[in-house]
Amino acid sequence: MFLGLVRVQSATACPTAEAVSAELRALLGEPSPDSDFSAELSESGAVLSLTLKRSDGTVVAQRKFDGVAPCDVRAIAAAAVIAAWTGELRAGPVPAPRFVPVASMVVDQKSAQHLSPLVFEVGAQFLGALSGASFAPGGLGYAVFTRRKSRWAGRISVFGTGNRTEPLGAGQVAWTRIGAGLGPLVRFAPGRFMIDLHANVIFALLRTEGSGFSQNAATFGFEPGLSAGIQAGVRIGASAPTLGISLTGWPRPEQVRALGVAGLADLPRIEAFFTAGVAFGTF
Repeated sequence: MFLGLVRVQSATACPTAEAVSAELRALLGEPSPDSDFSAELSESGAVLSLTLKRSDGTVVAQRKFDGVAPCDVRAIAAAAVIAAWTGELRAGPVPAPRFVPVASMVVDQKSAQHLSPLVFEVGAQFLGALSGASFAPGGLGYAVFTRRKSRWAGRISVFGTGNRTEPLGAGQVAWTRIGAGLGPLVRFAPGRFMIDLHANVIFALLRTEGSGFSQNAATFGFEPGLSAGIQAGVRIGASAPTLGISLTGWPRPEQVRALGVAGLADLPRIEAFFTAGVAFGTF
């Protein structure tokens, strides 16, 4: 991403190149179409490095920030340094390479004391549930909570799907599940990308309703389940479009019968959930 005379790149998600560029726009105005210099952000432990390079890879200047700070504070600090470098570039010849000692991130002690140790993420997704040839659309929402700088988190989700049907005698049984899940999540975050592996214990409400019988009725029951899945996304500012897939198993057999009708309707015990949506948060 280009701002002024400098192209911004980031190998870390905190802050992203987009976040730094947004702060630079406030300082320098609209982007320039060409650039002979790049400002590259990288992170090692709690140290954030900002390096100014020519297009041939020659290092011109470097600044390091030491300390824990929110991503927006990091973006502001990085943008201020890049803006200062841009002023020097516009003023005349580029100075010889120089390295600035590690500096503390601009966070006063009072702010640091009130900095929450927890980070979060919330997401809303379209859900497609598939079991055999039976498909039903639905929706899923989730929240993730964890300690700052940890890749392990807790995940809470709620979901629901439309009705699917199973034949039974001369009629049919419509069924659906509405439930909630709770379990651990581990995240891998190379650059702007994020890959989540998650597992859940599920508590669901199973609703069945008959149609085409002499007497039709609806019934409700509790059904436990287990699921495991993977979700991938890419950060765009404070949001992240996501795609995911998970397998859900229902250990307890569920069979539906109708009075006066021979036979049973077996409900599927394995389902695949396909999700697509967007996530927001600080995790």
